[in-house]
Amino acid sequence: MSKIRFSSISSLPPNYYKEFYKTNSCLSTQTYEIQYSLIMEDCYSFADFWKKNLEKTGRYIAQEILLNVEPLQKKWAEENGIKYSEENWLIEILNAQISIFRPNVIFSHDLQYITPEVRLDLKKQNPSIQLIFGWDGITAHNPKKFTGCDMMLSCVKETSEFYSQNGFIGYFFPFGFEKKILDKITPHRELYDVSFVGSLVLRNNFHANRLKFLSEISKIGKLKTWITNFPSIRHPFAKIWIWRARTMPVSQYLDAFRVATINNPAVYGIKMYQTLADSKITLNIHATKHAGNMRLLEATGVGTCLLTDDCENIRDYFEPDKEIVTYKDISDAIEKIKYLLKNEEKRKEIALAGQKRALEEYSLENRINTFAKFMEQYLNSNEKNY
Repeated sequence: MSKIRFSSISSLPPNYYKEFYKTNSCLSTQTYEIQYSLIMEDCYSFADFWKKNLEKTGRYIAQEILLNVEPLQKKWAEENGIKYSEENWLIEILNAQISIFRPNVIFSHDLQYITPEVRLDLKKQNPSIQLIFGWDGITAHNPKKFTGCDMMLSCVKETSEFYSQNGFIGYFFPFGFEKKILDKITPHRELYDVSFVGSLVLRNNFHANRLKFLSEISKIGKLKTWITNFPSIRHPFAKIWIWRARTMPVSQYLDAFRVATINNPAVYGIKMYQTLADSKITLNIHATKHAGNMRLLEATGVGTCLLTDDCENIRDYFEPDKEIVTYKDISDAIEKIKYLLKNEEKRKEIALAGQKRALEEYSLENRINTFAKFMEQYLNSNEKNY
């Protein structure tokens, strides 16, 4: 049997990749392979972990497409003699990459650029495609948004079940930790007492509880944050703060302002993992009632003591007070922080046990290998030839 050809299509936050190219001067003039390799070595999100782990099985040939990274994609087009228009370069280059590679399976991880129309067109133009699967890790529960997908993956079990009941094949894919990250960071420096590294979306009050939590924790004077796309306090009269003052309740505005005073510029990739590793304690606040976000494995994977909310299924992952620490509310979290900072041996014991569990049971390689077998069964059951 021929190897299964697998394409992963994703995008990078513009703030991240533009800063990456700025830091790595002249990178945009380098070959596609050099640009690609340097970006992947920074280990942002899934990076090339799907490609590496699938190909390790010996049953797959895989490609990773970062479709919105303009210098990277245009360099690929230049090297492959692909013409494109400036108005629609992103989709035109993507179409060329898919047409040349002829994948059997597509992982449609991007949500901003890969619309249902794009997915349907890819299927129409490329008869080699037998399976497209998408990702819903934020419980969007929006079948129309994922039109063109045959299968839906989610790190939340109820979300995978939702898609199973709404015309898709639902698959529960818990996050895993990529072990090679440990070769790229310096462990146990403990530069920060308590950290929070992540997002804080205030639109439609999506993270309202998270904002209140961080504001209250900050009052004990031990917290530092690295929040994505959060306005800087250095510009208190910037339009964003004026707009917030007009549209937010006073208490919420004050919470946002307080958190901004301890916030640092967002960190991505290896810098993000290093920040977690440099923390004595790192905080996790799920956006849903179910445990299983990326931070759960990122923090434990690098060996940091994780303090996370006591979600109803948290014990499906770790044992509280032995491998992680959980809190029921803000006052409980504050007490746990004070205890852990005073009891260094206990904190380190929990961090070590959490890391051991993450590396032994929740490696990303194992997660991908299990799903790879599921994909093969799906393709075989549909009696399609590669």
